[in-house]
Amino acid sequence: NKVVAQLKHNHYVHCHSFSQDKKILVTCDQSFLYFWDSMTGNKLKEFRVNMTSDSIKISFSTDSSMMVLGSDDHGRSSNPNVKVFNINGEILNSYCHPYGATDVTFSPDSKSIIVTGGTTVLIDLTTKEQKALANYADSGYYMNEVHVSASGKSIIECVRPRNDIRNI
Repeated sequence: NKVVAQLKHNHYVHCHSFSQDKKILVTCDQSFLYFWDSMTGNKLKEFRVNMTSDSIKISFSTDSSMMVLGSDDHGRSSNPNVKVFNINGEILNSYCHPYGATDVTFSPDSKSIIVTGGTTVLIDLTTKEQKALANYADSGYYMNEVHVSASGKSIIECVRPRNDIRNI
């Protein structure tokens, strides 16, 4: 249980995620995304992301070539709250989730992302088509996580105080 490395940040770290091969660790504060060698703790690179919320989530695609970053602030066209980056830090796509993104994840084939907040939305990364899967905005329930099955055919939404399984 020895500490291998301490990762230095300028601000509070809001989220982190390992690449699928576990070689890279990505951490994020409101301003920057940091890439670290997960074995040594050496910083590999960083780039500005400009998220405006204290609640930020990040997820890698299955081949670790992309990441999706979401924040629970209300998205505006001037600063979208869902952003898809390639491994070099270039923004590939950005979206405005109207209720804030409390969780983000890729489909198993990495062709779509699922964003949850007051609503759960499936977004095709090629066509940019958005498909609403669920709407909890006016129900008083709080959605904080979404997970996709290995087949990509169903999701589980963690909706306080319950969990919903839904086909997509």
